[in-house]
Amino acid sequence: HAVPDEVRTACEAFAVAALEALRNDESEPARVRAGAGARLARVAPTPAVEALLLETLALRLERMPWRARFFDDLCEIGMVEALPIFEQYVDRYRELPPAALAGAEYEYPLGDALVVLARLAGDDALAWRRPNRTGPQVDIRVLGVAATPTFETPGGPPVDAYFTDAAAYEDLYAGMLDGGPGAPTLLEALLAGTAGGRPVGRLVQPDGRRFAACTIRSLPEDQRIIVHNDFYHYKLPVYREVVDQLDTSTCLSFLVLLQAPEAGGEVVMHALTAADPTPRLPGGLPDGDTIRARYRAEHLKMAAGDLLLFAAGRLYHHVSPVVGATPRITLGGFLTLDRDHARVTYWN
Repeated sequence: HAVPDEVRTACEAFAVAALEALRNDESEPARVRAGAGARLARVAPTPAVEALLLETLALRLERMPWRARFFDDLCEIGMVEALPIFEQYVDRYRELPPAALAGAEYEYPLGDALVVLARLAGDDALAWRRPNRTGPQVDIRVLGVAATPTFETPGGPPVDAYFTDAAAYEDLYAGMLDGGPGAPTLLEALLAGTAGGRPVGRLVQPDGRRFAACTIRSLPEDQRIIVHNDFYHYKLPVYREVVDQLDTSTCLSFLVLLQAPEAGGEVVMHALTAADPTPRLPGGLPDGDTIRARYRAEHLKMAAGDLLLFAAGRLYHHVSPVVGATPRITLGGFLTLDRDHARVTYWN
């Protein structure tokens, strides 16, 4: 990269300081931005400098069992809600600016992805749903149910209907994600790799009813997912009995790409958060065209077998239209820590 030696040195020093801060439970955001970070902030944020910083961080991270990406204004560490990975949590990072964008990737064993796909292909009678058939995402097919708003149920699913439907898919997903005798499911094994040694468990109602573990979604040609975030999920009636169990300061989304489309279908994260004034359409939905035009965005290109963890409750995001006849197939859901930060809880 055509950048001065002093910038290269600053990048290297910043990478060391940032990683040390991420490993240190007592670190504060200011520590990450101090020293080398402060010097780097005074450097013109050219694409070459940004590329060098990301490259330097990647080299420092290559010995770890996960890959991390930082998208920001050079000196802020974004996407810190994914701190089960980093053995820390979001409370230490409240100072981060709303414009900070970042994601963290963790490689999902492709063999497991192929197992799930084979099980999908082997059953012609799968109970696919189309919960957005009355909206602009008419052809999205969902295998299962989600504790989220849809165009069919904009106020979230009726509570009893949700748990009845979730139970109806239990056997299907148990078979599809079976990890073998005495082993965790493929999904729990995957999430355990990002949990920092914490136990991983499904979200459960006080009466014993379990939330859905995940859903598989198929997005065909020309279909997209509109701009949204997941900040308000915890306010839905379906969460009323469990919200006190959870750290609701964040809501992460996990997304495994099982089958990549020929083109398109990228997750796009915007430099706009739930705390910011949001451009809206007359009906109350986010104004996706204005958001796409006005706010910086990061297009995440995933390969089949990649897992993406990102701050779905904080960052507005969308999925770009799928190009070509091959559907984009994903497996995903949500996770956060419990109130005591001792356990990773997941659901959909």
